[in-house]
Amino acid sequence: IVFSDSIRVLQSSLDKLATTLLGRGKTDLGDKLPHEVKAENPELFEQYCREDVLLLLEVLEKTLERAVAKGFIPAQDKQKVFDKILNMSRTYQFAPDDFARMTLMESDGMNPKASNNRCHGIIQFCDGPDRGAASAGYGSNPKDILGKSVLEQLDMVAKYFDDTGLRSGGPTSLDDLYLTVLTPAARREKAPDASLNIAGTQAQHLYVNRDKSAPITRNSIMQGLYQNALERLGKHEQSLLAQNNPAAVSSQVTPSNAVSRAPALRIGAYLNQDYIR
Repeated sequence: IVFSDSIRVLQSSLDKLATTLLGRGKTDLGDKLPHEVKAENPELFEQYCREDVLLLLEVLEKTLERAVAKGFIPAQDKQKVFDKILNMSRTYQFAPDDFARMTLMESDGMNPKASNNRCHGIIQFCDGPDRGAASAGYGSNPKDILGKSVLEQLDMVAKYFDDTGLRSGGPTSLDDLYLTVLTPAARREKAPDASLNIAGTQAQHLYVNRDKSAPITRNSIMQGLYQNALERLGKHEQSLLAQNNPAAVSSQVTPSNAVSRAPALRIGAYLNQDYIR
């Protein structure tokens, strides 16, 4: 993993990462600062970073495993998709796990053929002028997006992020990342509990208290995205367990106990700490 000195959010995470590494018994780092270890033995440092970042990015990893199992991503493309998302996370300064949470809401976790007949693909590129499909280069033929792979659609996502100014916005919180996809203009409202001007009917998870007569706020978006990820990934874990060990299913995640699993899937704190408002 390459940590770019030009990206503050990743650079400021090195001390946290070093603490994690030492906590895992990697005592050959000694008491040196991360940049000293990197300078003296970049290969060792990079190896340790890769090992522990993979552990930290649990939501993304589980989402990709689920996408492969569902046929959204060919198994041979999984690592390429993972790497491309990590590269995008450095460019647009979002947590890779947050990208996974966003796609779990928008396309059931990177389903390239997800569509409601008006919006299409992994982030739901919508029809119409100056909308997502037009940004991706499919303004006149938006449904053609459905014939593109996840890898190809990620390039379209990057272009859309450029067009919506995400690159220049500084560290990107989960709510800003999701609003960039849903309604970019709503990002102007910064108050966490203010009603956002979002047209149309949205997923129930996004409303305050899951009540579609209530408003959508930044806080309700955050809560909804976390809960939705927990539920979808939890159900997938249950289905895998049922295949291998049916007797153990009852001890796994269910809607009633999913909230207690939140700390386990809110890994990636080495990035997310910088996004707390």
